[in-house]
Amino acid sequence: MMTSLSEVANDERTARMVLSMLIEPNDPVTGRILSRLGAVETLWRLIANESVGAV
Repeated sequence: MMTSLSEVANDERTARMVLSMLIEPNDPVTGRILSRLGAVETLWRLIANESVGAV
């Protein structure tokens, strides 16, 4: 059975490492989302393809 990203990245540091592999460096939209929601929530919403609302 394969482990999902959300199971691996359940802390802020690990979630930021995973996001750094998926998102372009210095992306302003991602930066605003990270500052608003934190890395874990941002990654979970990305994986679930959920909206983050207005940023």
